[in-house]
Amino acid sequence: MGAFDKRAYYDDIAAEYAAHVVSPYELGCGMPLGDDLEAWFAADAAARAALEASTMGASSPCARVAVDFGCGTGQSLEMLAGRAALTLGLDYSVGMLREAGRRLEGRELANFDPQVLDSESATRVLEQGGAASKIGRTCLVRGDLHELGWLRGKVDLAVASNSLTDETLERSEHMFSQVVACLRPGAELFALLPSLDATEYLFELHYAYDGELPEGLGELDAEGVYIYEGLRQKFWSPEELRELCPRLGLELLSLSKIHFAWAAMKEAGWGDFEGEEPMWDWYLHARRAPG
Repeated sequence: MGAFDKRAYYDDIAAEYAAHVVSPYELGCGMPLGDDLEAWFAADAAARAALEASTMGASSPCARVAVDFGCGTGQSLEMLAGRAALTLGLDYSVGMLREAGRRLEGRELANFDPQVLDSESATRVLEQGGAASKIGRTCLVRGDLHELGWLRGKVDLAVASNSLTDETLERSEHMFSQVVACLRPGAELFALLPSLDATEYLFELHYAYDGELPEGLGELDAEGVYIYEGLRQKFWSPEELRELCPRLGLELLSLSKIHFAWAAMKEAGWGDFEGEEPMWDWYLHARRAPG
């Protein structure tokens, strides 16, 4: 059997991605990302207006760049699209990017082209003043989260929804570090991360109630990598995230649980333990340290 091709896997399931995941964006899980982005853009607009007023227009703050790292089918990207001077939806799966393009085309954005760019073309958009457009421009970019040198130090606002995970702890930390390196000093990151402790808790519930794990669940290795049908994804504990953030130069502002109703977990084949604490992902808000 050959090596698992994760890119081909996501290309294949892109059109039916919603059937393969339990999404906090569609289940009424109290996902705060929309409100947090509203607050970020409001605060940024106020700071920019204050700077221009204090310098009587002689100094203008730089145009903002927002990136959805691992945008998938665009569920979080549509919250960003058109709001910064330049918004990029970045993913390595062309299938996922095409689905994101279809989602954004339904938004009737003023400055959106569904053509998928490569990183060289996206770099030219940045260098040629694409980020200075008065009308928020949104682009889709095919790129690898392990190879982000072209975006280093250029991002003011970052979102990552269950994308900072790979087949080993080492590769997952490298991916995380690449995203952090893209942030300007003071830039902010909002990330949803699969929970290792929630998965361990779920396994404990199954053993306590049923005596065994159901066939529809995968397994965890010693690094907290969840393995199912060849797909390997690093799940994170809060202790790992609290240790990793300062090591990478991030100030951790908050780390909270996003709960999933048991009815949704039952439908996904993970189990139904109504009356127990629901399953959760981790929602992280962090800021790139200055300097």
